[in-house]
Amino acid sequence: MVASSKFKSHAESVPELAEIIEHFLNGRYDEFDRCLQSIHAHLRFDTVLGTKLEKTLQQIKRKAIIQYVAPYKVVDLKQVGQAFHMNDADIEEEIAALILSKQIKGKIDSHQKLLYSFKEDQQVLTYRKALESGNRFMQDSKQMVLRSNQLAFAKVLESNEQP
Repeated sequence: MVASSKFKSHAESVPELAEIIEHFLNGRYDEFDRCLQSIHAHLRFDTVLGTKLEKTLQQIKRKAIIQYVAPYKVVDLKQVGQAFHMNDADIEEEIAALILSKQIKGKIDSHQKLLYSFKEDQQVLTYRKALESGNRFMQDSKQMVLRSNQLAFAKVLESNEQP
C-alpha cells in the first residue's frame, strides 16, 4: 500500500500523514503517537472523518501496540505505556482488550506489570502441517487404489458376462 503511486501522491499532499506512517513503519512509537495526537485536533472537525475519528485513531493505536509487543515474549507494560504516552492502568486495559479479542496471545501479570506473550513454536507448526499433508496423501492414495480396484473388478465382470 505504501509503495503505490496513488498513496504516495496523497501522502505528499499531507506531509503529516507521511511522517506518521514513517514513524509507524520504523518502530518509533513515541514519535508516532505524538504526531497522531497533533493531527487529532485538525481531523476532529473534518466532515467525513470527524464522526469516526476516535474509533479510527483507537484502531490505529491498537495496531501499533500489537506491532510493538509482537517480537517479545515478556514486555514491561510501563515501557509500552511510555512509548504510547499512556498511564499504567490505561495500557493494561488496552492490552487486556487486545488479549480478549485474540489479537494478542498472552497474559498480564498485573502485580509486576508484565505481558507474557505466547508464541506458537514454528517447528511444531511445521511438523503439524507436514503430518496433515501426509495424512491427506495417504487418504487420497487409498481412494485411488479403491477406485482402480473397482474399475478392474468391473472389467472382470464384463468379461465373465460375455459368452
